[in-house]
Amino acid sequence: MRGANNSFLIMDIMSLIIVLGFILVVFDLGGIFFIGEFILLCLLILTMVISLILIFNDVKFGWGMLAVLLFLMLLDLLLIYVRTSEIGINFLITLFMAAIAFVIALVNSGKKKKNEELPEEEPSVSTEFKPGKYIASKMGKTYHTPKCDWAKNIKEKNAVWFDDEKEAKKAGYERHSCLNE
Repeated sequence: MRGANNSFLIMDIMSLIIVLGFILVVFDLGGIFFIGEFILLCLLILTMVISLILIFNDVKFGWGMLAVLLFLMLLDLLLIYVRTSEIGINFLITLFMAAIAFVIALVNSGKKKKNEELPEEEPSVSTEFKPGKYIASKMGKTYHTPKCDWAKNIKEKNAVWFDDEKEAKKAGYERHSCLNE
């Protein structure tokens, strides 16, 4: 499933809180420091949006990019603290949320996605192996020859073999159109 998982939804909410907190912290600054922080804030917001889009689309490095971005935000908060020596409620909330989001991003950047795990190999029906002349699926209603494309999709655990058409019909299966070719 793309995008909508718990970590992503939590990160969306946290990112919004962090951005709002950063805006409040930066707008409390003055002079040239404000201008530099404002430009940095715009770049951080743009980069955060890009990384969240990547995460939503299951791009492999999206979480890693967000972790780096949040680390840079934490460093920037440290720089703001060193420069101003002021700690307000906005600063503390932003710092707390950025730290938690950083940990979440780090944890998710190390996780393997389900599609990255080794794929399960589906057993295929071999046309060489012929315990009977006809094959059907326990789940289906028709029987086929083993070389039929439909027969190749039947899982081995669901395969039912027959020596002749009479036996297949007696078991309740109908003749598939592949037998007319």
